[in-house]
Formats: sequence, C-alpha cells, structure tokens
Amino acid sequence: MKNLIYININYKYVKTFYIFIILFCPIFVPAQSFNDEKTAAINFIKRLYATDPFEGAKKIEGQETNYYTIALLYKNISHDSTMDFYSKALIKAQNIAEQSFTEPCVKFEMIERIESSINNLTFLFLCETLNEFVIDMLRKKTYDGARIVSAPNTKYVISTIT
Repeated sequence: MKNLIYININYKYVKTFYIFIILFCPIFVPAQSFNDEKTAAINFIKRLYATDPFEGAKKIEGQETNYYTIALLYKNISHDSTMDFYSKALIKAQNIAEQSFTEPCVKFEMIERIESSINNLTFLFLCETLNEFVIDMLRKKTYDGARIVSAPNTKYVISTIT
C-alpha cells in the first residue's frame, strides 16, 4: 500500500477543461492527417506556391516524384460564403486536371485555402494520379483479383495477379 498516491481533483476545473477541449481544440486539429512523406510533399508545394503563385494546373517536379497541383482563385467573395466554394472548387479542379494532365487523376486533396485581404480566395489542391494510387494501394496490401477505382468522370478496373 506504500505505492498508492491519492490525488484530490477539483471537478469544477475538470469540467472547465473539457469545455476548453470541446470548444477550442477543433481550431488546432488539422482537417486531414497525412503520413510523413505526404506531409513533406505538401509543405514543399506550399513553399513553392508561396514563392511563385500560379493559377490553374501545374506539374511540379520533385526529387523522387512529380506533384500534380491545381490552384483556383475566386475573386470578390464575401467572407461569409467561403466554405460554400469548396465543392465548386473541387469540381472545377477535377475538370482542370482532366484537361491539363496526360495522366488521369483519381484523388484530389485540398491542402490549403488562402484568404487574402481583398476578398480573394485561393484553393490549392494536390492531385494523385491513377498510377500513384495503384502503387500506394499495392504497397499497403497486395491482393489477387480485380477492383474498380473511381475517378471524377470515369471508372477504371484494376486487376492484379501475384
């Protein structure tokens, strides 16, 4: 019984602490969680975009792989309606990727939303090509058989045999 430690907890402060977690932590928690490799790629793309902003589709050549990015600029937007533009931006990014890149893109992730002081809003997307998607899928788990992979406007049948 020597090793037992008694702690007197004032529940008034615990309740306040839980309220703090519920109300304020969503501000600090990122919306998407990426692995270390993806986080490094996203930081690389953000740095490049900050130094040389662009609009439209751009293929960025990295050391090990290519990054397919899309930047969409919306002008004169009221501050209240910024979240309404996400779905519009995603559809527009899918259409731009289909027209701009030779490889089909199957996955689109918004990596940054940039609001400027003059009511401009920029969405920065990272696109994953079909080739990268299949390689990542096979790295996670090898399988025999066929799968259907959905892209924005088409579907692909992928068959593997080990």
